[in-house]
Amino acid sequence: MPARNHPDTTFERPPAPVFSEDRIRRLLHQHYGLEGALRPLPSYIDLNFRLLDPEDKPWVIKLANSMEDEAAIDLQNRAHFRLASTWPGIAPEVRLGLDGSDRYVVEGDDGQRHLLRVLTYLPGQVLADAGQFDAKTWQSWGRLLAKVDLALGTLDPPKVRRSFRWDPWQAAWTLSAGDRLQNQELRQAVSQLQLRFLAEVERRRSTLPEAWIHHDGNEFNLICQENPQGAEVTGLFDFGDMVYTARVFEPAVACAYAMMMAEDRPLETAAELVAAYHQLSPLQEAELAALLPSTGMRLALSLLVAAADVDLDPDNGYISVHQQKARELALWLSKLDPVAGERALRTACGLPETGALEGSGDGLDRNSALKKRNRLLGPSLSLSYQEPLEIVRGRGCFLFDKQGRPYLDCVNNVCHVGHSHPKVVKAASRQMARLNTNSRYLHDLRLEYAERLLATVPKPLEVCYLLNSGSEANELALRLARTYTGRKGMVVLDSGYHGHTSSLIDLSAYKHDGPGGSGAPSWVEKVATPDPYRGPFRGDSPSVAQAYAAQVHEACAALQQRDRPAAGFLIEPLPGCGGQIVPPTGYLSQAFEAARSHGAVCIADEVQIGFGRVGSAWWAFQALQAVPDILTLGKPIGNGHPMAAVLTTREIADAFDNGMEFFSTFGGNPVSCAVGLAVLDVIEEEKLAESAKQTGERLQQGFSRLAEEYECIGEVRGLGLFLGVEFVQDRTTREPAADHLHPVIQKARELGVLLSSDGPHHNVLKLKPPMTFGRNEADLCLEVFEQALRSCR
Repeated sequence: MPARNHPDTTFERPPAPVFSEDRIRRLLHQHYGLEGALRPLPSYIDLNFRLLDPEDKPWVIKLANSMEDEAAIDLQNRAHFRLASTWPGIAPEVRLGLDGSDRYVVEGDDGQRHLLRVLTYLPGQVLADAGQFDAKTWQSWGRLLAKVDLALGTLDPPKVRRSFRWDPWQAAWTLSAGDRLQNQELRQAVSQLQLRFLAEVERRRSTLPEAWIHHDGNEFNLICQENPQGAEVTGLFDFGDMVYTARVFEPAVACAYAMMMAEDRPLETAAELVAAYHQLSPLQEAELAALLPSTGMRLALSLLVAAADVDLDPDNGYISVHQQKARELALWLSKLDPVAGERALRTACGLPETGALEGSGDGLDRNSALKKRNRLLGPSLSLSYQEPLEIVRGRGCFLFDKQGRPYLDCVNNVCHVGHSHPKVVKAASRQMARLNTNSRYLHDLRLEYAERLLATVPKPLEVCYLLNSGSEANELALRLARTYTGRKGMVVLDSGYHGHTSSLIDLSAYKHDGPGGSGAPSWVEKVATPDPYRGPFRGDSPSVAQAYAAQVHEACAALQQRDRPAAGFLIEPLPGCGGQIVPPTGYLSQAFEAARSHGAVCIADEVQIGFGRVGSAWWAFQALQAVPDILTLGKPIGNGHPMAAVLTTREIADAFDNGMEFFSTFGGNPVSCAVGLAVLDVIEEEKLAESAKQTGERLQQGFSRLAEEYECIGEVRGLGLFLGVEFVQDRTTREPAADHLHPVIQKARELGVLLSSDGPHHNVLKLKPPMTFGRNEADLCLEVFEQALRSCR
């Protein structure tokens, strides 16, 4: 399998400065008038020394790597000056040179330019060398960082943000770097930590306070004083990782290192450190919810950066100093219930247990809930996965169970603009508090929504009916077609699904030809699903499209012979239950032409695939260059609110006005229209169709890359965020491999990614995620899917 294309800049490390001791001595004498014995200090990418002058006073000599610019050094010095004036003694102070400068540009033995500084040496010992740690250690650690952040918080924000791979806000690169970890259990744990960060921290990005932070408060950068009860943290040095980012990342980073040191009581240690930080610099509730997921991302960063840097510099022991404990903590933290973690922090900070993560382990256990469900709701109501999930909340692209564990939702196309989108929720609650009633009254929202919706479709679609579900929409479409034509017969695909009513079961081969079904009635004629991969005609060519479309001619003729002339041809432009199919180019327009030539109307069922999902257009029929006579909409139209619509021509609508009143009690009610308008606003404002196109292409590229290694992947297909990955036993025979796909789906669910299967043989991985599913979610989905493939090999 080809190696992933990791951006070179992500893992680029500058060479350490090259200076002889003689040269350093000359520079120190020249610029500072300093002399004395030099001893090397450990460093990641710089060159550091301890100098003991003739008066036995120690100094820190710092030579920055050649990629460090003066602006970064200036920032660090400003931090030192601010701390010296605010909390003297907790951080090194900058020694000015003979001419009053706080740094000097010097040339190394390698001819490279470097920046030279001299700092005071903090008294005490490095915390890593202390012999005993207790609650006082963690509390003093938290208090010291709070003091540092209070001082740094008074510095002006940057005009330009620093590009810095360690900043969790810039950690998207890690989502596609999991292949650098050879241990599969660790790789899976890292994905769990990344998932939690995306679900709980990234989505709160706009609400988390930002400030300058030290960002590397680990035990090798902390000074302590040893006491009989344990070490007490008194100072902090090395400000090279300073970054303007979320304030909560400061205690989160510290927790990563403290929890590694604590070993047998990591959560209690984190709680003690955070509580002490909170006493001096109170954390918001959203920050407490984000803290441990941010700790997890720090561990992921540490492991992935180290995996790359060890390859570049295998002899640098500083790189791997934390790695074994980081691996152990990553495995532990990935299994910690998020709600339990947040509760521990909130309790330590004196706050009520219930926090922003919501959800709890209270209520029925899974087995009791299953028994009660079967008794009360009926056993024919199906559930997903061998171990059904107990979902209690949703946000964006994520669902959460009772324990607060997040799951990346790759299949729920109902919540089109993301679970619980705040704009949609606000629109619904505001209108619900004002008025909700039936359609027998005039209301501006109903007219505004119909006008907005019709503006997205081409002529001659110009009349709108508002309803409550996709099944209701397809039922109405059937009535419209029959009333307009005076006929009853229908042509459908041999794998279609259009709803749960009796008439629609008759039209849905997916149901009436499946278990419990009794086949199609005499007024229904089926044609082959236009599947270029597995169907009777294969390939994407004009002749294949023509061959499939010719079957519509034949079906209409067959109905005519049975004295059941066709009223309509009902099709999903992109058949979903057929296996996430993209028909051959030109098929849909030719099929519509065939149906119309027999006097039938053409009905496009876009209950699942409309509203920009295909990426290149609002509607799949537009992407396939055809226009229906009737368009049915549902599922995503209300982002989970029960809502649907039928759009049709004026001619068909006039024929339907035959004296029989059409009325749907809740169809087009003011609350539904307010919700529908909000959904349209979000699609447009957040440019979700354009995003679907880009993200869909990224997913297809990722799955195609996996297909180069895994022979079980027969084809990758789709448009936008409507995707199918077909599993086969053999690429030549194309024998379906449902028994290979299903364990992969179950494993992905175990790893926190929700996938599903479709198709007549149940061997097609389907992806129809919320439209807010972006690059980060795509990369995480691909990473976990690959892990699941490896596990089920």
